[in-house]
Amino acid sequence: MSDSGNETIRSVTNALTVMEAFKPDETIGVSDLARRVGLAKTTTQRILQTLQAAGWVSATGTPQTRWGPSAKFLAIGSRLSQGWGLRMVATPVIHELRDSTSETVTLVVPQGNQVVYLDRAESREMIRATTSPGSVQSILQSTGGKAILSEMPEAEARKLLGSSLPRHTEHTITDIEEMVVNLRQARKQGYAVSWREWHIDVVGVGAAIKDASGAPIAAISMIIPAVRATRTRISKELGPLVAQAAKSISARLQAAR
Repeated sequence: MSDSGNETIRSVTNALTVMEAFKPDETIGVSDLARRVGLAKTTTQRILQTLQAAGWVSATGTPQTRWGPSAKFLAIGSRLSQGWGLRMVATPVIHELRDSTSETVTLVVPQGNQVVYLDRAESREMIRATTSPGSVQSILQSTGGKAILSEMPEAEARKLLGSSLPRHTEHTITDIEEMVVNLRQARKQGYAVSWREWHIDVVGVGAAIKDASGAPIAAISMIIPAVRATRTRISKELGPLVAQAAKSISARLQAAR
């Protein structure tokens, strides 16, 4: 690796070290922070100024001589801790659902107009559909995302839908009003269905995980190879099971608060 590459890694490591050094409800001067992390005062000052420019730390006092984590820093930490709590609660449920249906089940959380896959219980069948934890998809290309949209206020969902829907297969819903009707039906029945809409060989069933106010905060989705998906199986078995699993996770999360 080049010297510039080593220097870049060292700079990132030093910045992370400084961020990790802050204690709850504390502001600290540069000299004290430099001693705490074992860096030169000038290096620490430069790191703090860089982090401040990026919105991760803030300075107080007149002149500004004491430093602490910013609201952005705290918000990210809070969001991550919620994600870990969600996984702890949801993982046994999605594994149980996988075992009872032999289909892949995923856990997703929304991020703006996208969803992030947090966890997966993969089917053990030879023919299976799956996706990897950590991957990101458009909220419109995930059945979990569709389930989340269905539980949003319609005006908010329409904003995320935008003015057009791209076609992926012959079954893709490309008309906004048709999609809105589809979302209303999903909300009424408690789960969303994507019938070969984004991949010709895959059917999805998803249900939203909700907080105490009823707002969607995540979703589980089942990814089913089309060869094993019939409309009867979806409506009589898989849809209700996915909806019940999402309700169970929602209840457990609310009870833990």
